[in-house]
Amino acid sequence: MKNFEDMKYIRPDEDFFLDLKELIEKFNSEHQFEKQNKILKEIELKKRFFITMSSLCHIRYTINTEDEFYKKEKNYFIEKTPTFDNNLKIFHESLLNSKNRRSFEDLYGKTLFKKIELSNKNMNEEIMEDLTEEEKLANEYVKLTASAKINFENKKYNISQMTPFMACEQRDERKKAWDATYNFFYENIEKFDSIYDELVKKRTKIAKKLGYKNFIQVGYNRMGRLGYGEEEVKKFRNAIKKYIVPITQDLIEKQKSRINIQDFKYYDLNYYFQGGNPYPKDDYEKLIEKSILMYDNLSKETSEFFRTMKEYNLFDLKSKKSKATGGYCTYLPEYKVPFIFANFNGTDHDIKVLTHETGHAFNAYITRNFDLLLNSSITMEIAEIHSMSMEFFTWKWMESFYDEETEKAKYLHLIKTIFSIPYMCTVDEFQHEVYKKPELSALERRKVWRELEKEYTPYKNYEGNKYLEDGGYWQKQLHIYRKPFYYIDYALARICSYQFLFKSLENFEKSWDDYMKLNKFGAKKEYIDLLESSNLKTPFEEKNIKEIAENLKNLLDKFNF
Repeated sequence: MKNFEDMKYIRPDEDFFLDLKELIEKFNSEHQFEKQNKILKEIELKKRFFITMSSLCHIRYTINTEDEFYKKEKNYFIEKTPTFDNNLKIFHESLLNSKNRRSFEDLYGKTLFKKIELSNKNMNEEIMEDLTEEEKLANEYVKLTASAKINFENKKYNISQMTPFMACEQRDERKKAWDATYNFFYENIEKFDSIYDELVKKRTKIAKKLGYKNFIQVGYNRMGRLGYGEEEVKKFRNAIKKYIVPITQDLIEKQKSRINIQDFKYYDLNYYFQGGNPYPKDDYEKLIEKSILMYDNLSKETSEFFRTMKEYNLFDLKSKKSKATGGYCTYLPEYKVPFIFANFNGTDHDIKVLTHETGHAFNAYITRNFDLLLNSSITMEIAEIHSMSMEFFTWKWMESFYDEETEKAKYLHLIKTIFSIPYMCTVDEFQHEVYKKPELSALERRKVWRELEKEYTPYKNYEGNKYLEDGGYWQKQLHIYRKPFYYIDYALARICSYQFLFKSLENFEKSWDDYMKLNKFGAKKEYIDLLESSNLKTPFEEKNIKEIAENLKNLLDKFNF
């Protein structure tokens, strides 16, 4: 194993693609199962190499978006990934049509073949140039947000670094921080509008070429969704409106009382307690030390995993100049290790993002020895269960980070998760509306967003900020630009993570055992089957959302805030 800094980047050149093509042709010419399986494993090695190099490039580019070498390499992958994906599609078609398919299904599982069939619906040679152009546009959004240099209190900050100021104790300062942050978006509104308008047109064009009436089903296919569709997601959103939105209304009333502000405005949203929100008490190095001890105590598996991450420098967590916004976990198949990227800002966000991305990384580590990446590459509504549940399993050790403010920190974490669910549904319904009506103007899209906000988050009062009042808030959401239809996965997963939370408060060991079951299945089961196998109830039944809502109310009542 090498430290991350020593992992060598090698561009997959034309010889790589020629070798891949030859292997696919060789697979087609063979008829014996054993020989075909041997070639499949060689193709799998090629796939692992390409994904590892793509991930190395992406990580190093997002750590410093001004790095000229990786900026160039990022563009190379934007150009070449559609070619790689199309080669995989050709191979997958051969696999699907192989006379040895039954033997492959017996060896690798039937779910894998369903995933391949779904993926193949989204690729043909006609759209390869469109896919490249789409990725370039999405990358323009990343570069634009990373370029932010927000003037505040005679200093310049990026978007992530503004977060503490947006939740500070002084109300005037909070307002200034919110307005300064969204002034960056307002000043660049034409760029944000233009990028998104081109993305919507491009994705609609892709969908038409693939034979769909609009992009929605293409978006669902990209997310690898098996066993449910648009109707089930709509029922879920309606259940959230019915059972979760009222809880957020009650929480806002309590927040108003707690901070003694009745004319509650947008710049009060992140200020939850008189005297300020609970923040971690330690600097970065101490926080990591305590995290190691936490994962040592959680389980043998988490101890081995997190110490590996630390030993080989498999995370980059500090916010800095020219670093991309947000947080993510990715995987380096050739090294069989994950990598965590984040932007710490000195708030409770740091603990949340660390435990969240660690949940993703832990699952990647647990499934690192699976034969095929397709059997470990889980879809996002499953992946987010791993991450969001890890946030709750680590509650037992929050005192080491928050001292006397531990209960306040747990309460804050819980209510933030509740507030987030209607927002996630807003993002999802907004995208459905946009892709049903791709001809909408930028002004009309912002109007759609603002109307949906009034349904899902009726307490939001943007008076005094024209950009937000006119419906611009969605432009801060990376997923809308880069990963269409991803965001509802967070809401679906949060409902499952609550189930792990409730069970862990009654019987921690049993809840952890169910969580480990979920991890060890990887992607070998479809979504609904996987939930059942891990003793989780589906989010698509209204009665289950109602039960979750009642349990949340009961848990909230145990906190005295």
